[in-house]
Amino acid sequence: MDYNLLKYVYEELYYISREWDQTISDDALRRGSSSLRSLLIEGQLNKAWRMVGLSGKFIIKTQAIENIIDQDNAGKILIAQTGGAKFNNMEIRDVVFQNKTATKEEFDEEFEKGFKQKLKNWSISEYLDSSCFIVQGEKICRRELIQYIANKLGGTHYDTKRDSSDNKESKFLLLDRIFDKIFLADKNAIYFELLSIGQGISGSRSTKILLRRISDLIYKPKHFKAFVKGKQ
Repeated sequence: MDYNLLKYVYEELYYISREWDQTISDDALRRGSSSLRSLLIEGQLNKAWRMVGLSGKFIIKTQAIENIIDQDNAGKILIAQTGGAKFNNMEIRDVVFQNKTATKEEFDEEFEKGFKQKLKNWSISEYLDSSCFIVQGEKICRRELIQYIANKLGGTHYDTKRDSSDNKESKFLLLDRIFDKIFLADKNAIYFELLSIGQGISGSRSTKILLRRISDLIYKPKHFKAFVKGKQ
């Protein structure tokens, strides 16, 4: 059992749960994107989950953009965003900008669809591969959004290079087009979506279970000696 990995995961989850609140700045989210990349994409969260002997999968409960947009209509969408973060005492989700003016009947139908939408349980891999943006008809998944902020905007690396022939990089070009142009709850829409991911993780029942299990193993004195003995 890797004590240092468990301590790292505990501290990163605790940091996101404590700091990613309704007042967090965009620059703090940018720097924090490296935590999400490590926990989710590099797999440290799943490693810790298995290491402490928890059964089943780590579950994240949130909405899916596919639930509010029909597949046949995705190409007609200019911008759509899943959202769901709480910021400035507002919670905004299921935002859609179309290339036409909706009638009152169409607006009411879409509002009702979003209102009735049920949250879905995702494993980490399913969650990362699920769409959080549609930009000019192209779906962008949560994995790509985290990589865009961490690898391109300076969360871990700052890189202005884009290769339009590469599928992932072409998604980054689409995100470049809306960066600093779309805002939700007075926050840059790109960072608002990252905040939604972080708050989805911190609010997960699985996070609470994992934090409690790691705390029992490595932070409570009555268990620490047994834990260290088990490492040897």
